[in-house]
Amino acid sequence: DLPGVKSEDLTVQLEEDGRIIHIMGERKSRRSEDSVMSMFEKNFAVDESIDTGKIRVDLSDGVLVITAPKVLDYRAIREVPVAVKGRENQTVEEDTAE
Repeated sequence: DLPGVKSEDLTVQLEEDGRIIHIMGERKSRRSEDSVMSMFEKNFAVDESIDTGKIRVDLSDGVLVITAPKVLDYRAIREVPVAVKGRENQTVEEDTAE
């Protein structure tokens, strides 16, 4: 939530090849005769399953929404068999069953 923040007072950048979302902004308010300004900054890590070219940022009624869709053909975890030396066709699980 960013109450009181206007879109022109907000900057969102992708850094480190799109793997870091960097949000910076300032909030301006007026209290009686005084004008108050506060600054904020936040970083978020983006993992490799995110399509950084399709990240979208929307600000509406003080709510910042970042949409970061996943890459369609991403495979998060792929199991790789581990061969036991001298028995290349046998995996570690099969070796411990003996």
